[in-house]
Amino acid sequence: MMDTKGKLESFFATFAPLKYGRNATLIKPQDFISHIFYLESGYVRQYILSREGEEITIHIFRPTSFFPMMLALSGTINKYYFEAMTSVSLYKAPRDKVIEFIKNNPDVNLELSRRLSQGIAGLLVRIENLIFDDVEKKLASLLFYLGEHFGEERAGKVVIKLRLTHKDIATWVGTSRESVSRQMKQFENDKLLSYKNSEIVLRDISKIKEIASLSKFQL
Repeated sequence: MMDTKGKLESFFATFAPLKYGRNATLIKPQDFISHIFYLESGYVRQYILSREGEEITIHIFRPTSFFPMMLALSGTINKYYFEAMTSVSLYKAPRDKVIEFIKNNPDVNLELSRRLSQGIAGLLVRIENLIFDDVEKKLASLLFYLGEHFGEERAGKVVIKLRLTHKDIATWVGTSRESVSRQMKQFENDKLLSYKNSEIVLRDISKIKEIASLSKFQL
């Protein structure tokens, strides 16, 4: 019997594959959500512009994600950008066909509900961090999240597979690039991480988790 991941891959593979380069915009604000993307490889960032024109990252989609399901199901007007962070390979299926497929496959429906619930839970934690925490905790919280979701363990360290500039990180934690640069340098001096050519290596993820005060919950 085919598992949920296999069902999703099999369904979306019936549509033509697409490839986009880094920084390509897949969806813009006000675009009508007529199709759903299934991400086969690469990473896609969802972000919004503030009134001052600053980018604020909402979420990063990784392989096997399909988006923007929340917008498709709610029928709300899109106000987000969806942009390729890397070169991406994906499939694009009509929204109505995707919704019909989900209705007819309870296990896929359950998996979608699980993913949406995880996304909402993570967003609530991020809102708490933005409201109550200082830059050190905000950054530690983000680094722990990135290590858990986009990290690869190598020789006792965690290498984050996303290439992120200090500006990219600032759009996640809702602070200035300068503040992020100062705190990243402090973490480097404390030997919690190394940062070179936009690659982040977490040298002590347990300590980063401790700073983030995530012992009782995780993103």
